[in-house]
Amino acid sequence: MFLILTLVSTATFADDWKSYISYHNVTQALPINGKVYALGSGGLFNYVLGDKKVSTYSKATGLSSCDISHMAYCEDLQVILLIYEDYNIDILDIRDSIINLPEYKNSAYSDKTINDLTVKDEKAYLSTNFGIVEINLKKAEFANTYETGFKVHGAVGDEDYIYALGPDGIYVGERNKNLLERKNWVHKSSSYPQKLIPFNDKIYALYAKGLYSFNTENITTQPMLQGSFKYYSSYGADLVIGNDKQIAVMDSEEKFSTLDIDNDFCYLASDGTNLGCKEYQRPSSVDFQHRQFGKYGADSFDGRNYPQQSYTQLLQRYTFYSIQQTAYCRRCTCV
Repeated sequence: MFLILTLVSTATFADDWKSYISYHNVTQALPINGKVYALGSGGLFNYVLGDKKVSTYSKATGLSSCDISHMAYCEDLQVILLIYEDYNIDILDIRDSIINLPEYKNSAYSDKTINDLTVKDEKAYLSTNFGIVEINLKKAEFANTYETGFKVHGAVGDEDYIYALGPDGIYVGERNKNLLERKNWVHKSSSYPQKLIPFNDKIYALYAKGLYSFNTENITTQPMLQGSFKYYSSYGADLVIGNDKQIAVMDSEEKFSTLDIDNDFCYLASDGTNLGCKEYQRPSSVDFQHRQFGKYGADSFDGRNYPQQSYTQLLQRYTFYSIQQTAYCRRCTCV
């Protein structure tokens, strides 16, 4: 969704202080329970679908630090894990309580670089240059720190194993073994996906050449959808992946709906039944133009110019899945 305003946080604290934070460059968005939580210029805000209400988060409202670098949502617990540039960590309950986990920031590791963040079930996996940090989100505590002996680019786990992307392929650690010993991280495949994606109790592998199924028993992958996809997002029972040329939605039965596009900046919208993809033009001070260039389904925008009031009404009808950010969107917030 596009918010037709320039977001500035003006949360009051200490009686007479205010924070003014820019949110113009949105890099991630999480649709949760009728709201969209978005990460823009390192700041967090949420937008109520069908409403003009925008709420911002900062140290003034209880966050522990500034400049968020990673965030991920745990649907089971309804919490968002926030990781900051200074390696501080917060667990934000969407009912607005916040638990701070400063241990990683305060740890003795000289290199705390976090390469990736993945949440599956009630666990979070931080992929670092020295290994994997596992957080138990339900208990709001660090569960384990695994020094794997190699740089980890991505990781995810299930009840029995943890799967790690190392520099030369996929490693597997069996939970019933002592994973604090490096020898128990076994190299299982030279295949090198960009990301392991947990979705609907399964794991999928995203490669430069497409989306693949991931067999956790023999650590093999099978192609599902070809394409060089730049982004992905899970939304309820759907997984959305896309690039400049194609957007695809995979449902819980692993069936795909695809939409071919030809645009460097686009988003995917759905009214719950139909999909539509729109081009976003450079806005004037009042009007925001949308030009239909493709659709999947029976309903879509009609290509007219929408003043702010009408566009707000448009937001009430559509739920927005995903975004490819561009410079043309800098006056707005894009999800």
